Amino acid sequence: IIGGFLIKWGYDLPFIFASSITFLNLLLAFIYFKETILSSIKHKLSITIGIKNLIKAFKYKNIRVIFICSFLTAFAWTYFMEFVPVFLITNYKFTPENVGVFYGSIGGVYAISAGLLIRPFLKRFKSEVLFFYSTFFAAISLLTLIFIPYSFWIWIFVIY
Repeated sequence: IIGGFLIKWGYDLPFIFASSITFLNLLLAFIYFKETILSSIKHKLSITIGIKNLIKAFKYKNIRVIFICSFLTAFAWTYFMEFVPVFLITNYKFTPENVGVFYGSIGGVYAISAGLLIRPFLKRFKSEVLFFYSTFFAAISLLTLIFIPYSFWIWIFVIY
């Protein structure tokens, strides 16, 4: 959200601010957090270990579909988050401040959902069922985004 408002003073200021906050975070983590693994663990490094782990993961038939759906969901959200500013600026004449507030709102709703709302749902439903229906309804809501005529409904979309 802050980046959208800092852009008034130049396109580089949000990046300078973000890098300053990142450096401060790194500095505070270095000062206040202690290493929890006191003994070193020796592992043989390999370039192909990632591919081997991926092949091993897909051998589990029970969760193969979940892996594929998780990949497609992550890909779709990444694609959406990368290109939605162009859509919002083109169709709804969003300013950089509006785009920043849009991203901040999506992040806030996600944090509240992941932190507070997921536990009551997990107590009532299986995680596989929640994953399927949440992915399905997220896909439907993303597809309906192109039919929203006014920017007011975009903010309702964010909360939904």
